[in-house]
Amino acid sequence: MLPILHINAQTCCSGGIPLSNNIGLPILEKGSLQIGIHYDYNNLNTLNNGNEKLDDNARLRVTHSILINTNYALTNNFSIEGLFSWVNQRLTTGRCR
Repeated sequence: MLPILHINAQTCCSGGIPLSNNIGLPILEKGSLQIGIHYDYNNLNTLNNGNEKLDDNARLRVTHSILINTNYALTNNFSIEGLFSWVNQRLTTGRCR
């Protein structure tokens, strides 16, 4: 058994853009075409220090992302897939108190 460790982590409002949550379509039978359109809205508007929420409104990130996933099955076991993405991210930072 591994010992349980308490690890602290720091995050930032300018962190990564959420893109990979909807990637991957299943392979269907030969000649099948699939198109998937996914929209993701991410609003990060709080800042925490441990368990304490800081209400300084100094950071705000709003992200809109659209993924278009297409897949064509050449055989029952092989397909070609394409992923097209559009991302709009707005980051507002203010003065920290």
